[in-house]
Amino acid sequence: MSSLGQNALYLASLHRHIVAAAAGALDRTLSVTEAARVLTAIGHELRLSYEQPFLLFVGIASETDEFPLGEVRDRWNPAKLVELDAERSVYENRVRPRVVAACEELLRKYAATV
Repeated sequence: MSSLGQNALYLASLHRHIVAAAAGALDRTLSVTEAARVLTAIGHELRLSYEQPFLLFVGIASETDEFPLGEVRDRWNPAKLVELDAERSVYENRVRPRVVAACEELLRKYAATV
């Protein structure tokens, strides 16, 4: 396959991940923090991290980098996790309206490309 074909496949894969993360944030199968981390990485890969709506997720990922997610949580003190999860919940509820709008924008832009 030509590099142009490989690039098109890779770009389509990134678009699918954008759609999945945005949809996950909207239906709450992904937390705001989880979606922000995924979308930030993709935004960097696409060189779009300084453009909205990716810039919003870069900010959220930065503001939530202290919150452990995934397997790393297994190595944390359970009492500290309860405290951090409560803080994360407050933060995520505060930014959720902007996240919903940004995710809807991403779906409008990228859902048709997958």
